[in-house]
Amino acid sequence: MTMEPALPGEIEARALLAGPLTDVLKNILMACCRPLFWFALDPAAPRILANGTLTLVQTPERIFGITAAHVIRDYIATRAICPIRAQISEVVVDDLLDRVIDRSDLLDLATVDLGGGLLEALGAGVSPLTCWPPIPPQEGKGIMLAGFPGCERREPARLEGLFGLSWAIGIARNVTHDQITWIVPSAEFLIAGDSPLPKNYDFGGASGGPLIASHESASGLFTHRLAGIISEAHAGFEYIVAKRADSIEADGKIGPLPIY
Repeated sequence: MTMEPALPGEIEARALLAGPLTDVLKNILMACCRPLFWFALDPAAPRILANGTLTLVQTPERIFGITAAHVIRDYIATRAICPIRAQISEVVVDDLLDRVIDRSDLLDLATVDLGGGLLEALGAGVSPLTCWPPIPPQEGKGIMLAGFPGCERREPARLEGLFGLSWAIGIARNVTHDQITWIVPSAEFLIAGDSPLPKNYDFGGASGGPLIASHESASGLFTHRLAGIISEAHAGFEYIVAKRADSIEADGKIGPLPIY
């Protein structure tokens, strides 16, 4: 794997992450996303066919989840050929398609309504992101990202799935009009706790996970704000691409990306 040289600020960031801040950031990531997956309802051997990640947000207008549009497309395609059951974490969601608020295949974004008690059913550990609207990061500034790769999931019992959250803290390498790219630096940041990044780690299944940026206001207020939604990861995990989330309105509708 070819690693990129360290960006300015990475050495200082690593020193900062050696303290208790790491646990704070990890808890933010753990609370704002959940696995979205579906079982094949084969009576003989039900099994998980695929999974993505759902990022949870609460705007001034609505509570909803955000995932990659291709996750919803994959669900629709599979549903057309065999009986399946969708779940968000441990909660069965038979009306997943009815809950889709909007979908943009161009931007690879989809929004899902979490009303009607669904958010509460996900458990006490859930804490949607509340700073709105999303703001893209500046290149060279800090970001964190997370998701539920399929390689970390387990099926300990019939119709039961367990997922491990993989997460990373790093620096935004490239920010364009529609996406944000994180490239694995020469010395990796923390991923899934204190573990080093495994070579050729398969991050498939993290699509839909949050990319969060740190921002400081003119008055000095420091916030963590949604910046993007993971869309793709290179097979060798040399980089991750997230689609910018600032096209998503407070009601969950997806519009054109703002022009800055």
